[in-house]
Amino acid sequence: MFTEKFRYHQGNGMSKRLLLCMMILVTVVQITKLMEVGQFVSNGIIYMVMIIVHACVWMFIGYKFESMEKSLVSHLILFFVMVPDGVKNLFNLITFKAHMRTSDVFYTIILGLIALYAILKIFAHLNEFKYERPLMKENVSKFLLLTLIISYFSFSFSNFIVYLIVSIFIFATLKAKEIFIFIIGIFVVDISSSLTSLFVAGDRSDIIIILSQILSILISCAIIYFSYKYYVNTDIDDRTVDSYWEN
Repeated sequence: MFTEKFRYHQGNGMSKRLLLCMMILVTVVQITKLMEVGQFVSNGIIYMVMIIVHACVWMFIGYKFESMEKSLVSHLILFFVMVPDGVKNLFNLITFKAHMRTSDVFYTIILGLIALYAILKIFAHLNEFKYERPLMKENVSKFLLLTLIISYFSFSFSNFIVYLIVSIFIFATLKAKEIFIFIIGIFVVDISSSLTSLFVAGDRSDIIIILSQILSILISCAIIYFSYKYYVNTDIDDRTVDSYWEN
């Protein structure tokens, strides 16, 4: 059965290599599509740097979770974060609901197949979902709640829902402290996006917008700092998730 085959790939290291290759391929497709756009000469370099930064963040996080033999979480990140529209666009192509150039057809097929692979991996590793409610220190739980509220106002609703879903699965499959790795990734990406907006807008931006972006960057930096602090200051041992945060 395909589930056993996918789980075997996790054990022999094949899953890690495939995940990394697919994330790199998605990044190459995104950069290639950007280079085909006419505005590449003006702002393309800035956008390309942003794409590479985002890709490196998610590749590092996905590879780390995969190295911990948590394919469910790593492929949720691949599907929801890197190829969220892959299956939908492939379906529109197959049913002739979308008219595309030859190159776009090629990109759609690649991203669609990667998305389908991610879905199969998710189903194959659903056995990793063993939810136990983590009992966290009060200051940690308050920080996570504050981060959730900031995420709601900082990101689009669809991105917020995606981050929330992945966070729930991290809680359900890993020790609770691992959520801070994901939080750091989210806000590094947010800083990258804010800096890109500032560089692209340049002198044309209103002072209020510039101050708003700077404030957003400072808040993200603070969240990254405290997330890293909580992560490194939590003892790593073999306690269960339920008792992991209590002492």
